[in-house]
Amino acid sequence: MPALAPELNKFLLALAPHAELAARICQAIAVGKFSGRMQLREICLASGIASARSSAVETALKAGVEVGLIKKIGVLEWQPLPMQAHFKHIAIALEGIAMYLEQIHADKTEVDVVLTLPEKPSQLESALMERDHVGSMVEFTDAIFAHIASMAKERFVVMMPFIDETGMTNLMDAWERAREGVECILITRHNAENQVKTIAENQAKLNGMGVKIFSYWLQKGAKYETFHAKVLVADRNIAYVGSANATKASLELSMELGVMLKGKSAKTVSEIADAVLQIARPI
Repeated sequence: MPALAPELNKFLLALAPHAELAARICQAIAVGKFSGRMQLREICLASGIASARSSAVETALKAGVEVGLIKKIGVLEWQPLPMQAHFKHIAIALEGIAMYLEQIHADKTEVDVVLTLPEKPSQLESALMERDHVGSMVEFTDAIFAHIASMAKERFVVMMPFIDETGMTNLMDAWERAREGVECILITRHNAENQVKTIAENQAKLNGMGVKIFSYWLQKGAKYETFHAKVLVADRNIAYVGSANATKASLELSMELGVMLKGKSAKTVSEIADAVLQIARPI
């Protein structure tokens, strides 16, 4: 790559923090799938990236703009600059960086903010827009459930104390996005006296999807031991911890806040889920 060498470091240094997604975007440009003016969702589709990760894709595109690989047109559209022959080489280099980051580099913890905005019209959303904190800097709760499910290779665990019809629909969509062979587990608060109505109503569907259901509600004399945490875990690599229940109020109406973790802290959350499963009662 003699013609690219003088600028290669500049491109790779800018895109390396987004190596996995940037490699897919550059490959899409190299083969002509991302050409001309395209919107964010179209770029995700062309690059084989889930739309739930659109905010991260936007961040990668902005990095490309800063080093002159991509041009932003207006508010909604992006266009690669005429360097198609070089994008293939950049994609190959980024794939190597992504492999190193995923399989060799031991990062302590990577954290992304996950947000549910209040029902529109929302004064909070307006305030955040003024501060440029919506879009590229946060993920959104209703999309993150399905995204984490799609990332699981062996096991996808959901810990939700409260689930209504809207939340069950969202969770079922997430379970359907899980890869074939992935073990899907739901931990909730469910017993004869305190049943989760939507589980009883959807028991046959859940069984058909292969979802294993457990109840962490343990009687302790006149008291009980249970949980209030809202957690999702993909394998031991990715975890969501936040305030949002699987309910309409949490997913559509109220402001909720959480974090998506990768690395050391995600493994810790996974170990806590293992401990809960050790004592929870199968339903």
